[in-house]
Order: sequence, then C-alpha cells, then structure tokens
Amino acid sequence: MKKTVFILITLICFACSSQKDISTLDRNMRKVSVGMSKKKVVSKLGKDYEIIKMGTGAYVIGYKAADNGIYKLTFVDGALVELEKDTNNGKIIHIINKAE
Repeated sequence: MKKTVFILITLICFACSSQKDISTLDRNMRKVSVGMSKKKVVSKLGKDYEIIKMGTGAYVIGYKAADNGIYKLTFVDGALVELEKDTNNGKIIHIINKAE
C-alpha cells in the first residue's frame, strides 16, 4: 500500500513539473527573435526539442506547447528565419518577434 501511494505521488509531482516546464516555454518563446542562432535559441528555450525536418543548410526544430500544439522554429544557415505554432486543432499561427 505504501509503495502504491509513493508511486502515485511521484507520478503526480512529475506531471505537475512537466506542465510547469511547458508553460515556462510558452513565456520564454517571447524572448526568441528572428536572426538568433540555434545555440542562443536553445539557451533560452532548453534542449527538450525534436528535429522535425532537415535539409541542406535548413532545418526545423519543434517544442511542445502548453496547449499540446507545437512551436516550429525554422533555421537557415544557422539563423532563425521563421517561428510558427501549429495548434492542436490544425491551425498555424505565424509568430513574428523582432530581431534583437
């Protein structure tokens, strides 16, 4: 019984901390701007991303949003050129953050 309660509490704590990390990501996304290097973007958003698409000199990485959407960041020659959010209902929102 004690073991079951411990496991349940651990799972609840893990779920809460994961949600906190995702909502922090949503806030930090405002700190990302066109022209930033991947290294600088990752320093602001964290290393918990997936590579969505790779090409010659271009790639797209994705971060999970709090609403189960996906932030997609497109880099060309190492610099961020586009930031968009695919919502969980299929709508795409283009986000424009001015260069620093």
